[in-house]
Amino acid sequence: MSVYSDISICIVTYKANDKIYRCLKNIYKINKIFILDNSQDFNLKKKIKKKYPKINFFLSKKNLGYGVGNNYLLRKISTKYVLILNPDVDIKLASIKKLYIEAEMQKNNLALICATYKHENKVNFNENLFEVSKTAFLAPLINMKEFRKINFFDKNIFMYYEDWDVCYKFIKNNKKVLLHSKAKAKHISGKSSNAENYNRLRNFHYGWATYYFYKKHYGLFLGIFMSTFIIIKSFLQFIYYLIINDKALIQNKLMLIFGILKSFREKKDFFRGEY
Repeated sequence: MSVYSDISICIVTYKANDKIYRCLKNIYKINKIFILDNSQDFNLKKKIKKKYPKINFFLSKKNLGYGVGNNYLLRKISTKYVLILNPDVDIKLASIKKLYIEAEMQKNNLALICATYKHENKVNFNENLFEVSKTAFLAPLINMKEFRKINFFDKNIFMYYEDWDVCYKFIKNNKKVLLHSKAKAKHISGKSSNAENYNRLRNFHYGWATYYFYKKHYGLFLGIFMSTFIIIKSFLQFIYYLIINDKALIQNKLMLIFGILKSFREKKDFFRGEY
């Protein structure tokens, strides 16, 4: 039996354009690939299904965001592990195999093992692995049994902190979150089709998720403290950008502050838009 038969791949896209083809080029031999497109791109579905007929491709009627979009796909998965990828991530089969082998060696102690270079609070676990408290989800291989126990991604978050939230929940369940130094993954750089709108939305969601995340995991006081610090810093930056008349950055900082203020009242990240 191939090691890849134990793995499904989830990819959530939004106006992915050509980036997703590079992602799929190296992983299409894995039989269980699930894609959800949040921009309802019928042409993209048609092209991918023509080139890779075995891929399970779904279209969402609205932009569900990263976490909820992945949750939709995760409920369709029956394999032992899931590899979650963004459409702009390039990972080779050899690296996926390394993640799988280490995951199997960890038995029931492991929730997640990730291929990435950016990480914090690392503890040397062995020569290839680092134990961490949180990590960005560049290419995480996740134990589905443990993922189901925490009910997948937080449905209230649209963008930002979804990966840290998952890591924290795993650790609270006494499961390991590891990084594999020999498993390589690369982020493919690219720009949004509407960079200005994207930056405004990105700032709003970052502000909203900051308060929500810190309140959820550290309590009301730290949630307010972190958010207030960002509001003050952003307001000072707003004044500076106002003086130099940088309209784009003025809007970005206003959206960030607006996101934090809305998060004080809203239990769910509601804001959507085109970008």
